[in-house]
Amino acid sequence: KKNKLREGEMIQLCYDEAFKIMFANSEHIEILTMLLSKIFKVDYEALEGKVELLPLKVSSKKIGEKKCERDVVVSIKHDEIYNIILEVNVKKKFYQSIIDRNLYYTFQTAGHTLIETETYDEMPYTFLINFNTFFINRTKKEVFEEFVLQDKYGMVLSDKYKVFNINIEECYNLWYHNNYQGKFESYEEDLVLLCASLMVKEEKDFNSILKMIQMKPEIKEL
Repeated sequence: KKNKLREGEMIQLCYDEAFKIMFANSEHIEILTMLLSKIFKVDYEALEGKVELLPLKVSSKKIGEKKCERDVVVSIKHDEIYNIILEVNVKKKFYQSIIDRNLYYTFQTAGHTLIETETYDEMPYTFLINFNTFFINRTKKEVFEEFVLQDKYGMVLSDKYKVFNINIEECYNLWYHNNYQGKFESYEEDLVLLCASLMVKEEKDFNSILKMIQMKPEIKEL
């Protein structure tokens, strides 16, 4: 629905199209680079100029299917080549089908270059980053979760295939209640604030969060 925004109101960046405008725009790749530097806890300069947006494969137009298989796909050429898939999942509650779908897309990407005689460790580095509005592990309820590829006995098959889950709604709650300081490392604290900014509906809140995040002034300006 094309509802007119009132003054000072903004579209939440957690919605697919808004997320893509912010983080999947080749004209300001620096913003995506900054986000990835926070997620992987490396200096922005280490990734600068090494992040490339990859084309999205358009799927068939079946009812209920997404227009594209993935939200954002990135290649990072840093020592090794890393394929990164970013997915934003804005749902009221946890849906296993969403996670399974994203895992399928990611493993499909990772397995394209893997032939039958090779081991899992021969896969390219392929990481899936889910920005969720729900907890995956509803017992531990951790804001940041990281998983590696394991067999049914819990043995790690390869650390070249990882899944990161970030609960952006909880990040918003931590920011809103000013309950995040001292709980995270500097990179993680910036990431909490960045993820909180995806959920806000007011420009003043977005600008307020932006002031607290450690990043280059020119990226803030973008």
